[in-house]
Amino acid sequence: MIFKTYDDQDIEIESNKKIGLLLSGGLDSSVLLYLLNQVNTNSHFFLFTQTKSDNSVGHVNDLMDYHDMGSNTYERIPIDLDPRVYVPHPIMLDSEDKKLESQGAWSFIFKNYFDQIDVLYSGNTSNPPDPIEGITAPPDRSRSIKIMKRYPKFKMPFISLNKSHTVGLALKHKLNYVIKHSHTCTELADGSCYECWQCKERLWGFKMHNLGYRGT
Repeated sequence: MIFKTYDDQDIEIESNKKIGLLLSGGLDSSVLLYLLNQVNTNSHFFLFTQTKSDNSVGHVNDLMDYHDMGSNTYERIPIDLDPRVYVPHPIMLDSEDKKLESQGAWSFIFKNYFDQIDVLYSGNTSNPPDPIEGITAPPDRSRSIKIMKRYPKFKMPFISLNKSHTVGLALKHKLNYVIKHSHTCTELADGSCYECWQCKERLWGFKMHNLGYRGT
């Protein structure tokens, strides 16, 4: 199925029976779960959430109270790993950068679930096209592209898009619960600091639609 962004770009979502999704409690992965649920029926979802200091599991719990999964079933799989411990990642062993930010989570999924799923989705987006005021070092999201190219089973439908597109999809599909309950800030478990990269990126995404900051 093809979904359209506000600037008429295509997002293709395939139908599968066993679907893995990295669900962080943020806006992007929550929008992606909605789109996946529109395309798939009688499918089973493996929803992976890495436990972090930003209360990711709690925010996912809040969002799942509102997600209508229809005929699809799902299981929540928390990944409780010390973020300071880096596990060798099989995909990146031939790279100069042998560590991924969520390396422990990736290794956990590849070791325990990769053979059980038809496809593994992530809601990763690209950075905004222009620098955000006050931010000098945006996150390097190119490493996720390396994973996608190496493993066709791994899909990132938003990787050529940015936060303005995922915000636009939430607005277009009237996902008010996603806008209200998704959590972006990496500095606070609840609320927004308005200073971290993720908060500033979210603010930029809403400004692109002539709106002020929404959600946390």
